[in-house]
Amino acid sequence: MLDQEIYIKDEHDGEEIRRAIRISTLGADFDAPLSFCPRSGESFSTEWCDWVDGRWSPFFVKHLVEVYLKARAFEGREVLERDGELAAFLDADEAERSLAGGRALLEAATEARHHRVMAKLSEKVGEDEGSGHAATVFGAHAGAFHVPLFSALVSYLYLEWRCGAGGLEDRGFELSEERFIRDAMGALGNIRELLRKHLGDFAPAACA
Repeated sequence: MLDQEIYIKDEHDGEEIRRAIRISTLGADFDAPLSFCPRSGESFSTEWCDWVDGRWSPFFVKHLVEVYLKARAFEGREVLERDGELAAFLDADEAERSLAGGRALLEAATEARHHRVMAKLSEKVGEDEGSGHAATVFGAHAGAFHVPLFSALVSYLYLEWRCGAGGLEDRGFELSEERFIRDAMGALGNIRELLRKHLGDFAPAACA
């Protein structure tokens, strides 16, 4: 049952979050920004909070949940439809970064190539450069392999943060799991509420 695979606590300890983080990259090794792309000279914390409030909470959580559920149900066409909706939401620069990230994730997810939904997504990406955004690929992979939904959401949030912050390391930025946990605590705290919202009447249960 889906509710037995969602791991949510009212308070998140660091080790729980670290376990989720380790799911995030699928073996991909890239630090180019995805949707979240901090600007030089701006306050990183302010820009991160603006992205969480303006992109993550109102759209990305819903998108990831829907793609995750469609992939679990082997509904490849619906996954591609959601990918098109994401494309319409992103601005041109975001879309370019997102598609590049999606390609990197698809290349890294070698064990997923024979899964029906992932194969359809990979085929579409191969023939259409406008398909296969990072959040879609990530959500489909997590759903296809039954990654716990809460962990998948935390992992994608970390991927956005890590890729966005990657270019700041040479300016002394602390690119660490501990820094992510501090920066993302507000976003992590509202995942439970957002899941309830985007899963309709389903009430996520806390389970070990």
